[in-house]
Amino acid sequence: MTLQGHFVEIIFNNPDNGYTVGLFAHEDELTMCVGYLPGLTPGEELELTGGMAEHPKYGVQFKVESYKYLLPSETDAMYEFLSSGTIEGVGPALAERILMMFGELSFDILEHDPQRLQAVPGIGPKTLKRIVDSYQTILERRDSLMFLQQLGLGPQRTASIITRYGTDTRQVIEENPYRLYLDFPQVGFQTIDTLASKLGFERDHEYRIHAYVLHLLIQYQDQGHVFADYEQAKQRLARELMLDEERIEDRLRSLIGLGHLFVEDGRLYLQQTYRAETFLAMDLSRLAHAPMEDLDYKEIIDRFCQRYDITLDIVQWEALETIATHPVSVITGGPGTGKTTLIRGLCHLAEKLNLKLLLAAPTGRAAKRMEETTGHPAATIHRLLEYKFSEDEQALFFERSRLNPLETDILIIDEVSMVDVFLMASLLEAVESGTRLILIGDANQLASVGPGKVLHDVIDSGSIPTTNLLHIFRQSEHSLIPENAARVIEGSREIHSDNQGDFFIMRTSDTDETKAKLAQLITNRLPEYYGFDPVWDIQVLTPMRKGPVGTHQLNELIQSLLIDPSRPDIRGFRVGDKIMQTKNDYTLAWRDRQTFDQGVGVFNGDIGEVIEVDTRNRRLVVVFDKTREVEYTADNLNQLELAYAMTIHKSQGSEFPCVIIVLGYVPGILNNRNVIYTGITRARQLLIVLGSMNSLYQMIEHVDSFERNTYLSERLVQDSQMRQGGTE
Repeated sequence: MTLQGHFVEIIFNNPDNGYTVGLFAHEDELTMCVGYLPGLTPGEELELTGGMAEHPKYGVQFKVESYKYLLPSETDAMYEFLSSGTIEGVGPALAERILMMFGELSFDILEHDPQRLQAVPGIGPKTLKRIVDSYQTILERRDSLMFLQQLGLGPQRTASIITRYGTDTRQVIEENPYRLYLDFPQVGFQTIDTLASKLGFERDHEYRIHAYVLHLLIQYQDQGHVFADYEQAKQRLARELMLDEERIEDRLRSLIGLGHLFVEDGRLYLQQTYRAETFLAMDLSRLAHAPMEDLDYKEIIDRFCQRYDITLDIVQWEALETIATHPVSVITGGPGTGKTTLIRGLCHLAEKLNLKLLLAAPTGRAAKRMEETTGHPAATIHRLLEYKFSEDEQALFFERSRLNPLETDILIIDEVSMVDVFLMASLLEAVESGTRLILIGDANQLASVGPGKVLHDVIDSGSIPTTNLLHIFRQSEHSLIPENAARVIEGSREIHSDNQGDFFIMRTSDTDETKAKLAQLITNRLPEYYGFDPVWDIQVLTPMRKGPVGTHQLNELIQSLLIDPSRPDIRGFRVGDKIMQTKNDYTLAWRDRQTFDQGVGVFNGDIGEVIEVDTRNRRLVVVFDKTREVEYTADNLNQLELAYAMTIHKSQGSEFPCVIIVLGYVPGILNNRNVIYTGITRARQLLIVLGSMNSLYQMIEHVDSFERNTYLSERLVQDSQMRQGGTE
């Protein structure tokens, strides 16, 4: 279906991706149209292709799938376009004079014989040049839009590409379409490959091989690997590109020579990943071998223990001795083993010794929990390093660096198992020699989402003194949560369940029974018998997003139980909904409800509550941490999802009063004991395993061996030996 006419009103437009809502005039009718139409101006003659759709709240809309520009044919449309300010130097008065002189020929003259415009009062040589240059830019942008759409790229992608390349878009892509993969990897290699084929690029073109090599290494990196085996990668490239290995070898050497790749003893790296791993090792060794005075801690910690009625075991005292006598140390242990108690003691020690202390964690929720349990301010690592953006907002960088290091005597990082090789490299670069660094984490939890297994490699290297806390301390002497977590790590199926305790198992025979019991727990049993708030105290966890008991279906179920479905919604979000930010948005503005401070940055995993839904303006207001208000509009609502249920991966770094782990069929990559262990250790007061016991036992039996290609442990050993040799 096509509509031909022009927009008379733009109701909403997102300048970043071109998403537009507006009233479109065609054949004496007005139709509400929605879609991605970047750079739109009222009055521009367009032919829209798409279809009518019934929106549950906004009624009938025309959803634009593609469009093309036409020259305005009516003087009213011409006036709207010329007077809109799109063409530099032309305002309403001048637009009226142009139309009075040339009428319906105005655009034909503007495009083919612009010198005639000087006959219009107010248009001299300088104004004419501004008008011609501005209109030429508009034509080039239109040409780029049509070019990209003809290649099969959708309007949303088209808008992002033109924002990046501007009027050079067509030239850039015709010269090397694979550059798109370097600048917009989210478009996907297959899409760009198809586009390149339309432009006549052969499958053995060097640009294609170059892009596919990077595509393959990015795939390895997405799987957690820091490097690929050179020979295996070469063979895979030859097989998938259907080229001989000699041609692949030649291209790999070229990319290595250009500095895009790095090869070391059969290990093939992306250049930036190689730099991250090597600098991480160098900086950690630098810090570990820096001269430093021991801390006089015993008397202060004794008084701390007496004041708060704390009893430290021998291993905790050993950990304190290690921290006091070494520049860098690692503390690892499971839930309830006293890691938080040690952090509290170290905060007290720093205060009494007048030492500056910084606390940080990889996620906002982990930092908040650190702050709540210690009473000391804590930040995300990104905030600690003072993240900033480049002028074009394409690159993230940190203000804190080797040239502008962190100003502190002691730095404690919690949840280190979540930190990937890139973030740890950036952090250590900003730590001065002479700073006491303490890395804390649970080595049995899931590895970082990004590449590497930093905590494991640091421990395995043996070059950093490490204390493993084993004794379980809990408010209740008979807490089953840490005991069963320990059994999971041991691979034992002897999981103890006690309906009167803090860990119990509810077996079900099928998905329907699982969902029915989940509904009963959330709406009745847990609020009634334990006093849990069904929204904010209870967190449902599951290994996967899709499937009958994945987060998508469970969130729909729980929302239907807790939120009145008659409330107005935008994309399914209603007032009172528990939601989660699903990506880091460093530019999203927030306002503190209590202090009225303003800032930017909402992060992946932040949980909030919808407090306002404005259906007319397609606007949503969310409050995070009960203080930070953030406004969302149609263009960034895709960053949110319901959070009544979340994946176990997303829950890492958080704790909740009550956790319900829902298990059905678990796919192979998630079917391991580290996943179920991480889920169990999220519970603070009560843990319920609901569903298939076969899945539970299979997860316990399967070991995630953390088989990621990394070389950090070996680098740390080599660097430590070199430094020790240099001091002998």
